[in-house]
Amino acid sequence: MQVYGPNSAQLVPAYLLLGESSIGLNQLAQAEDYLSLAKWALMKKRAAKKRELPAQTVDDRSSALRLEGGGEDPDSGRETSAEGSGDAGDADEEDHEVLALLNRNFGLLYLKKGKTEEAIRYFALDIYHSSIAKNDPEDLSVTGGYFHLGNVFNILPTRADDCHALFERVAEIWRAALMRDSDNEAQQAEGIQILTAITVATANEPVPAAAKRAGATAQHALALLLARDGASQEKARAAAAKAIQMNPKAAAMDAALKKLAAVK
Repeated sequence: MQVYGPNSAQLVPAYLLLGESSIGLNQLAQAEDYLSLAKWALMKKRAAKKRELPAQTVDDRSSALRLEGGGEDPDSGRETSAEGSGDAGDADEEDHEVLALLNRNFGLLYLKKGKTEEAIRYFALDIYHSSIAKNDPEDLSVTGGYFHLGNVFNILPTRADDCHALFERVAEIWRAALMRDSDNEAQQAEGIQILTAITVATANEPVPAAAKRAGATAQHALALLLARDGASQEKARAAAAKAIQMNPKAAAMDAALKKLAAVK
């Protein structure tokens, strides 16, 4: 703040980390303050781009909000309709990645608050911006948004089918990436966490057909992912055996899975 000022875009990564940490500590009011500051700084940056002026010269908040088409002013607490989505054409890849993370954190915040409709909207925006950033709605980086959206649907009695469909999509994206041997090592920890959560969420009896498919695909992907960690070979073999048990066709589909399950 001393170097750049309190509303500078350079502070956005710090605001996002503070917001995420506050959500984890259940300090929801503090988290919302940090995320609103991050959102406002991004709005100023993008408004400045539209006006072809340096970000530091844009001081009129009402003008920035009008250019953005909506948003939340952290000082007034008023909400409008855009919710940080903006126009796809006026943001570069880095901007979209930051907007994805901002919307994901807002989704987690509102999910903790029990505001499911707001959480759904923010997770949808997370998916939107992640897909644009990678020019691919099935990139591994997008799966976190699908997973969190599925978690919201999982607690809504009428959205179980949507939940299972999203979980299956997440698992299939991971399985396809791992079978191509194209995963990012930095994403492995997140992948293990997401896929493990899906196997747990889809294991409750009675298991609908859609949930069974999602669980089997997640077990398959989890086995391949765990096999890459030398310390997790036993867990990988167990997951591979479970995947084949749940879907015998998986062994024919993936020789590596069959070999992994057979290793003693």
